[in-house]
Amino acid sequence: MLNPTQTHYKIIHTTCHTQWGGLEKRIFNEAVWMRNHRHQVILVAPRNSQLFLRAKKERFHVYPISFSRMGVIRDYRSLVRIFQNELPDIVNTHGNNDTKVALPAAEKTNIPCRILSRHISAHVKIPGITAVYTSSCAIMYSPQRIIPPGICKPFSISKTHRFFHSQRNSTP
Repeated sequence: MLNPTQTHYKIIHTTCHTQWGGLEKRIFNEAVWMRNHRHQVILVAPRNSQLFLRAKKERFHVYPISFSRMGVIRDYRSLVRIFQNELPDIVNTHGNNDTKVALPAAEKTNIPCRILSRHISAHVKIPGITAVYTSSCAIMYSPQRIIPPGICKPFSISKTHRFFHSQRNSTP
């Protein structure tokens, strides 16, 4: 469990995405904001992704993981080692392929806060992902004010475990 009096956290963000679009820019901007507010931020992303390269250039601690379908077991083991060595307070996943691996690895290593950030409100149609969300995810975050029932109902996510982004507390 997170210490409510703690003011600075070690946060690991994971993503499987390789392009440099809105989702990746948002992760990067949030990481910069968190670091500027004295949190320790670590990024786990594919080695040649723009997010990985830009985070490395900005001197973030980064770990390369491909999150490929063929490397699921290898990636899971790598994440377990990373989580055991880094001992983060929070693991925040951002893509479907990294979520399938990172949330169970975070649960196995007893990470107290496991967050799934849904950057879009589309339905998730990936076999097996519902079980991962239901069993391993502690919090679901969405930038939309209303998280569609199509996402919440299958994953048994209650209103108390859903958060949305508001303009009042936005990050740059």
